Amino acid sequence: MRNFFLLLLIASACNAPDFKDFSQLGELRIMGIVADTPEIDGTRSDDVQVVLTPYLSHISGGARKFTVVVVSCLDPSLSQETNQGCLDPKFAAYPNGNTFDTQVLAEDNFTGAMDAVTITIVNPAAQLAAFSPQQRYNGVNYVVIFRLEHGATNLTAVKAIPISERKTLNRNPEIKDITLVQQAAAKTLAPLNVDVSFTDAGGEESYTEMSADGSIDRLTESYFITWFYYTGKIKPRRILLGQSSKYQPTPRKNTLVAVVRDRRGGTAVKVRQLPGS
Repeated sequence: MRNFFLLLLIASACNAPDFKDFSQLGELRIMGIVADTPEIDGTRSDDVQVVLTPYLSHISGGARKFTVVVVSCLDPSLSQETNQGCLDPKFAAYPNGNTFDTQVLAEDNFTGAMDAVTITIVNPAAQLAAFSPQQRYNGVNYVVIFRLEHGATNLTAVKAIPISERKTLNRNPEIKDITLVQQAAAKTLAPLNVDVSFTDAGGEESYTEMSADGSIDRLTESYFITWFYYTGKIKPRRILLGQSSKYQPTPRKNTLVAVVRDRRGGTAVKVRQLPGS
């Protein structure tokens, strides 16, 4: 029964709305999930704890108390056993009796960080034992599944955390700010350039990857940025770092969110409230 429940969560997580609607805030969204350790040392035999913080927006819903279910396991799609789902799903206790009340985000237009939850990855080295040297080096995903429910409103989101034997592990991007001047946005309805700035330590990293022949390649991350907004418009909504987007202000107040991912599990989220013009 526990395996069946987990597979239902995974299946429902794939049923996301189209990307255009997803960027427009209002209905329930989990925009990103940040793990404080985005890549796990696969040579460790002790248990490793990871703290995960989902970022939610539910502007049209107002204050609601959601039941939150958190389940984790090694990625079932990589199981070495045939016809097996998640062999040993782990249920984590979410804070406040497995609930989250969006009232705590009321002053931020019901958009921001949820309570963090801690999961335990048991003996990462043992989790990798059945995989090939290439898979162990490049990483095998450990998935954490969040299910939010309030009456007929529900949402499932998945966070993948790679376990690898790389010597230098991934770090999260670190956003300094959304580089859009509030005063300018308040005085004009002309399109404005919108961008993300990073801390000195938060930029793109170099990393290594093992090829099928066992050779090691050195690569560089390429951040991509996803924009979310309530009013106004941003085009394009998803860009690579170095590309540009335009923000079209409106007279109404707006909530603007930047989610930066490095394609290796690293994630950063920045929320900014903009005044109307």
